[in-house]
Amino acid sequence: MLERKSKYLKSYTPGWYVLSPTHLHEFKSADRIRSQSPVMSLYLPEQKLGSHSQPDSSSHKFMLKGRQTGSMHRGHAWVFRAESHDTMLAWYEDIKNLTEKPARHGNAFVRKHVRTLSGASYRAASISSDGVLDEDEQMKPRILLTYVLT
Repeated sequence: MLERKSKYLKSYTPGWYVLSPTHLHEFKSADRIRSQSPVMSLYLPEQKLGSHSQPDSSSHKFMLKGRQTGSMHRGHAWVFRAESHDTMLAWYEDIKNLTEKPARHGNAFVRKHVRTLSGASYRAASISSDGVLDEDEQMKPRILLTYVLT
């Protein structure tokens, strides 16, 4: 879970985020995330990753800035906060990998990474929680999640 700073109230609102090769999607809850429509979706090619907080900071934040492309979110900056520096840095690095490389590398990157409940990453080809990955699961496109949902 990440928190996003609101545009007008300057307070933080919790959200559940899904990182795909082209978008960062925000959902209101982790319940039925696959059947919900996102509250917000940021198109990553139109975003520029800003700064992030230092390890000794009291708050663990990073910023995404909308590029001047004429899109709906033109020039807006989004601030996201995580519960720990390690969690924040993991999100920052994953978004960096998707925003700074050509689009074709994004699909491969996302297929290789899944965020677990503990926040650790593992390879999609590794053994799942029940000990087996069937062929159907291996063929499904993978997205980077805050939580692994079944």
